[in-house]
Amino acid sequence: MLKPIPNDLIPKIDTLADIRKKQILNSETNVVFSGTAYYVAATGCDCNDGLTPDTPWLTLNKVHSFSFQPGDAVFFRRGDTFRGRFSARDGVTYSAYGNGPKPVICPSPFNGAEHGEWIPTDVPDVYRYSEKFLDDVGCLIFDGGESYANKATVDFSTMTNLTDCKPFASWRDLANDLDFYHDLGGPNVTGTEENSTLYLKSTEGNPSERFKSIEFNVHTNAIMMEGHNIRINNLCVRHAGNHGIGSLTIHGLTVDWCVFEWIGGSMQYYEDGHPVRFGNAVEIYGGCSDYIVENCYINQVYDAGITHQFSAGSTEDIIMKDIIYKGNLVENCIYSIEYFNGIADNDACRHMSHVRISDNILRYAGCGFGKQRPDHFVECHIKAWDHYNHADNMIYENNIFDRSTYCLLHISCYDEIDYMPIIRKNIFIQSADGLFAQLGLTPTKVTPYTDEVIENETAVDKDNVFYVI
Repeated sequence: MLKPIPNDLIPKIDTLADIRKKQILNSETNVVFSGTAYYVAATGCDCNDGLTPDTPWLTLNKVHSFSFQPGDAVFFRRGDTFRGRFSARDGVTYSAYGNGPKPVICPSPFNGAEHGEWIPTDVPDVYRYSEKFLDDVGCLIFDGGESYANKATVDFSTMTNLTDCKPFASWRDLANDLDFYHDLGGPNVTGTEENSTLYLKSTEGNPSERFKSIEFNVHTNAIMMEGHNIRINNLCVRHAGNHGIGSLTIHGLTVDWCVFEWIGGSMQYYEDGHPVRFGNAVEIYGGCSDYIVENCYINQVYDAGITHQFSAGSTEDIIMKDIIYKGNLVENCIYSIEYFNGIADNDACRHMSHVRISDNILRYAGCGFGKQRPDHFVECHIKAWDHYNHADNMIYENNIFDRSTYCLLHISCYDEIDYMPIIRKNIFIQSADGLFAQLGLTPTKVTPYTDEVIENETAVDKDNVFYVI
């Protein structure tokens, strides 16, 4: 029910979030495995056997190409950064060893403040980067996240920059400080050596002198699942333009005590010249079972922090069951948690079952770098879109939903009586000019919840709903 917010509630939540973040950042490795342990370090060599901390491998390419067996474990040395990506194999655990901060998996190929040149063009304050990117770059991140670039996202059917809704014909139209454009030669997400050039407007001098680090969210997943029964533990994943972890249908995936930051923003595709950007921290696209994301810190993601999803259409069965999202701290994502399962083109089974979203602290939806996205009035902490979402035994419990630039919940289901999740014992905090929720069969087509509806709504019975000024 609506209540005036206690003066000390926000400081208490700030403290809880800080404690949880420190617990996640400083978590120790505690994994059990039955096979062989392999080690990877920035001082290693791929010619080593990788079997001890004294003989570690060096690169993610080695990890990606090696034939692991179910039960094996791969340990990355804490404090090291590993540039590139890898595929996680069937039955293998990936974790950390040593002391210090979590090892970083980083698809960004290099630090653009130290590698290559930013060459002045004949347009004042616009620089051309000397290194080519044949695949789309979703964002540029400066000095570890102190600032970031705004991408010129061009609708080629109208020659408009959808980020600011102004006409845009080429890099010469970059208007504001830290705007950038990736020239891939028209409406394509891949380029050639003749184009594929990055242009950045910097009104405070050459980017390589202005910043100590420039990282690139390149068009790839950092970790791709290729198998089942995989555990990703105590890793830090940054600067994937697609997803931090991406998977198709999978059985048995645990992601715990990990950090995901600055994920997404790459171009997914063009439709009639209209661009679509994307990028989630942890995504399953397809069916899943025994899927756990627990005790992770997720910050600055273009789309969703955590998601399981499958669109409408096609003819295969898609079953999503036994899913747990628990104990996570998610901040500054467009959607903290996203899920949907669309109806099939035939009578294939589409169903979600036994989904638990509990004990999470979800904050500031819509406040991250994803706010540069072209579509607005979509931001929320739970996003189910207007999909079929046939489900049972879905529970949202003991979560903190702390402010969104649009609404807190967007929950859709085919049957509002039988398929609606159970929502209990949560704390909802929303600004006075924000929306609480959109619930129902097609939520975007109905009037959002008003104060009067919340006062009488049984769906949030026993929850605490606060508004702040």
